[in-house]
Amino acid sequence: MAGRKPVGPGLAQRVSASEQARARLEVLLETITGDKTMDAACRALSIRKTQLFKLRIRVLEAAAAALEPQPTGRPPKAANPEAARVAELEAQINELKVELEASRLRVELAQTLRAAGDERSPRRKKKERRKRRT
Repeated sequence: MAGRKPVGPGLAQRVSASEQARARLEVLLETITGDKTMDAACRALSIRKTQLFKLRIRVLEAAAAALEPQPTGRPPKAANPEAARVAELEAQINELKVELEASRLRVELAQTLRAAGDERSPRRKKKERRKRRT
C-alpha cells in the first residue's frame, strides 16, 4: 500500500492545546483504537471508569459537532439595531417629505383657484351685492 502510514493516537500531539489536554486526548484515542485498555487508561488519567466513559462521550460529541456541515461563504453580518432604526427613520423622513410637498401643492392650487375665481367673476360680485341688499 502506497502513501503515509497512519499516525493514529499520536496525532493528538499536533493539536494546539495544553500538554495535559494533548496527553489526555492521546489516551482517549488509544482506548478508541484498542491500543489501550479501559483499566490502563483509567490508571494513566487517574480517573474512574464512569468518568472515562463520560469523558469519551464528551470528546466524541465535540468532534461530531465540529464535523457538522457548515454553510458556505461568509456568515451574514449581525443585524445592528441602530442601523435598523436609522433605516426606519429615513423611510419616515421620505414619507414626510412627500406629504409636505403634497400639502404645498394643495395650498398653491387653492390659491390659484381662488385667484382665478376672483378674476373671472365680476358679475358674481354684483349678484352678491344685490343679494346682500335684499
